[in-house]
Amino acid sequence: MERIRENARLLYEKRRQGVSLVVAMCAAALILGLALSVIRSAALLLDRAGRRVERERCCQLAQSFAGVLEKRLQEEDDFCAFVNDALESGETVRCRAEGEESEITVTVHPSAWEEDVPEEGAFPYEESLGEVARIREENRFLRCSFTLEVAAALERESFACKDVYCRWDTLEPRFFREDGEEIYWDGVDWYADPTLMEPVVPPEDGLTITYRCDPDDILETTILRRGREGGGP
Repeated sequence: MERIRENARLLYEKRRQGVSLVVAMCAAALILGLALSVIRSAALLLDRAGRRVERERCCQLAQSFAGVLEKRLQEEDDFCAFVNDALESGETVRCRAEGEESEITVTVHPSAWEEDVPEEGAFPYEESLGEVARIREENRFLRCSFTLEVAAALERESFACKDVYCRWDTLEPRFFREDGEEIYWDGVDWYADPTLMEPVVPPEDGLTITYRCDPDDILETTILRRGREGGGP
């Protein structure tokens, strides 16, 4: 009888130890799961922070490069010629530059050409001084607009800014007598030849001078930024 009791006690102790071991293993698994969850959350936060920093770098890079291009458009260098060629063709063109860590893509999106260039006008000979000055001062026309897109890309992020530009052309007016012969102004008088050797003598009944602007006879081209799509500086 005593032996049966001893065996029952030992069996009870072993059961208690087994339950304690199961409880300990469950607790360890729970702690391990919580630790892994914390590590995963921290990794996600670090990844998001890294991507946010990378995106900010892309934004700064794109905007900085766009500012450089704006200055180059005022200097009329090879990039300005590249843009004007795109405007003349009317097709979207793209160029790309790659660095060690980044890639810059510049895209020109031309819009339709404006058709508001006046073809001709006229004024009396007596009003030549003021009219010629006015015509040359006002002979600047909006010819077209385009969007300049600058996209910067790093390993995982990219950002693009789009600036809207307008191209203004100053045209060289040509002046004619009533018989259709071209005449030339030196700031004071009219002449019948470009060497300013033969002055124009108006008839007694007066002379009407006509002028014409050829859209292809461009004296000066100016490209100005109008704004940024979606706002921004």
